Amino acid sequence: MKKITCEMCGSNDLLKKDGVFECQNCGTKYSLEEAKKMLVDGTVKIDRKDDIEKYLEIIVSAAKAENFQEVELYANKIIEIDEKNALAWFAKGNAAGWQSNLDNNRLLESTMCWSKALHCCEKEQMNELVENLLTSLSGITMYLIELKCQNFSSNPNSANLNQLLDIKEVFDPIIEFALNNNIYLDVKILISAAVNQIVDAIVLASNNASAFFGSSKGEKTKEKYTLWLDYMDNCITALKVIVNLASSKETIENIFKILEQLQDEVINSCSYVKSDYGYDVDTTLNATAKALRKKEKDGYLKEKQILLNRIEQEEKEKKQEYWEIHPDEKEALEKEILKEKEQLEAKKRKLDKLEAEKEKIEQELKKNVPSQAELNSLQEKREKLETEKNNLGLFKSKEKKMVLEQINDIENKIDNISKKVAKEQAELKKQIEPDLFKIEDKIKQLNKEIEECQKIIDSKEKELI
Repeated sequence: MKKITCEMCGSNDLLKKDGVFECQNCGTKYSLEEAKKMLVDGTVKIDRKDDIEKYLEIIVSAAKAENFQEVELYANKIIEIDEKNALAWFAKGNAAGWQSNLDNNRLLESTMCWSKALHCCEKEQMNELVENLLTSLSGITMYLIELKCQNFSSNPNSANLNQLLDIKEVFDPIIEFALNNNIYLDVKILISAAVNQIVDAIVLASNNASAFFGSSKGEKTKEKYTLWLDYMDNCITALKVIVNLASSKETIENIFKILEQLQDEVINSCSYVKSDYGYDVDTTLNATAKALRKKEKDGYLKEKQILLNRIEQEEKEKKQEYWEIHPDEKEALEKEILKEKEQLEAKKRKLDKLEAEKEKIEQELKKNVPSQAELNSLQEKREKLETEKNNLGLFKSKEKKMVLEQINDIENKIDNISKKVAKEQAELKKQIEPDLFKIEDKIKQLNKEIEECQKIIDSKEKELI
């Protein structure tokens, strides 16, 4: 006859008491039905769904409190009960990742747990699990990068520089995980975010290094200067490496701007020593070292352009590849652009008509002023007299005086007529001003529409090319 074996502790010492069988070793109780089955199979599976639910609640609460040791503990408890529980494997992977540090990167362990979660997951829950996995993966990746950044910014020495730039240890496991499990992961976005995070850390590291060096001559000793130079060169090296991972023009421009600033700071730096007259320059870069740094700095422009061209070419190739796969979408976009251009031309033609109409009204305003003809006649006479005066010789002062008197007389008349013309124009303008204002408002609105239309065309063409 088969012995009844306690599932919890493996003991065979079970006694019947009050209608149930109780393990004398661990106290686990079994119903009569369970005991009967145990006599046939030797063991019985205890329904521990309630325990699993309880442990899952603890995991959720612990995760919110960022108590990942507890998350891992209870995830393991669930896995002991049900080794195919996808949620437990997912939680265990998260717990391992969030407990990583610079000396113990557990990301590989995380990916192994996540792979197990995917393998155990029910089909109807797969999409939700993948979405949650990508969120966790992104968060833990940035967390590990942040640890590297904090370490370097607080102490930009060579060891921390090497650790900062070793981002393969972060990205290799997640890339392999995504490939092995057929999950689409936009690594470029993650790396771009990491690059920006690292650049900020480098700037902070250089600022901290300068704060350590000091702001007054008395603080800038030779010993500090040597260490400061090392820190600044580490910052420069980090930027020169990380710029090759940048995927946007703005980031590349920013990195080279920072590089130039740091090089200028180093080139113009020195330490000081106290003297009888205050402080004298103690140590600085020699002429050769400064020349080499200036040459390197001058070369940044060429290096930057190469990287910018690379980005531009990559974007172009990506668009070409996209349009090859989506020809119908490309054709639709081309039609949209053509339609926008037709509307733009129609608006420009309308604008030309309005401008011509406005000019016509302004010309009519001049023609219909009664005193305008008299004013024009006087202005012509003045011009003729000015010419006559200028043609008189040096010895014809009497004749010049007579002509000048005539000019002065005409100018007085012009002043009077001009006032009359201005008054008549004002009266006439009151009559035609409403129409003129309407046209000017239409021109203003049309110019705005043309500008917006051109922006839409430029945006769509940029999307296309």
